[in-house]
Amino acid sequence: MQTYEGPYQGSKINIYNFGENGISVNELNNNYGLAFTFGYGKYQALIKENPNPYAADSVSNAWGDTMPEKVTQTIKYVNEKTGEEISGIQPYTQTGLTGQVYSAGKNDQIVIKGYHLVNSSRANGSISQFHNGGTYTNEWVSASGQLIKEVWHQISQNGLMQCDIYINGQQQYDPNNLKGIVYPSSQSSLGPTSLNIQNGNYVFPNPYVEQTQNIELKYLPLGKIIPVLPNGEVIPNAPQPQYQNNPNDPTGVKPDEPVPVIPGYTPQE
Repeated sequence: MQTYEGPYQGSKINIYNFGENGISVNELNNNYGLAFTFGYGKYQALIKENPNPYAADSVSNAWGDTMPEKVTQTIKYVNEKTGEEISGIQPYTQTGLTGQVYSAGKNDQIVIKGYHLVNSSRANGSISQFHNGGTYTNEWVSASGQLIKEVWHQISQNGLMQCDIYINGQQQYDPNNLKGIVYPSSQSSLGPTSLNIQNGNYVFPNPYVEQTQNIELKYLPLGKIIPVLPNGEVIPNAPQPQYQNNPNDPTGVKPDEPVPVIPGYTPQE
């Protein structure tokens, strides 16, 4: 713990560093009732805007998310017709933090020889460290000086979360949920569960963030130039060259492709 002078006369703040389990900041003389834990800000809406956004009952017992971790997101390049990854093209990976909104940018939309990109709208979603069977710990100090420890357990693939709460090292129990606070998956992104324990009413927002899965950029094989007669009949034994990639546009073909030379025939527009 470190103590620092605040921005106005006589104010002080304590900063508690719990390492991978979070950071908590308390304002000592309770002018603002600070007791923040810093994560990805998923539940900032818990702070009341009126009448006083800094009131102790607004923020000191109702703030924070699990410390975000660095996570890798992968984009695959897929043949839309077969659903399989295109041979020889490595998936594109990018790292980000839990809660970060992810978009596949222009640099991800590559030119692939013999294919053209058909879903040029950018894939997007969110990055998350959460997975079935994972355990996530969040620690902070309340405005009243109590050490709060939340131990979250993900108990289903679709985000069912169970939480064990400890205050000053003693586990707390919700009489309605003796196995811990449980969030049904249908409520995983909704409001927090409140628990009346010891010196206050504490709010524990569910930290679960769903990770976007199976981000894919889909391609189809380039078409061919097919010479036909005026009546639409395909000219037998005529060459049918494939269109060439536009090196500057993964969605298009090379402009002004040459017309195949066919002995005995004259091309018409």
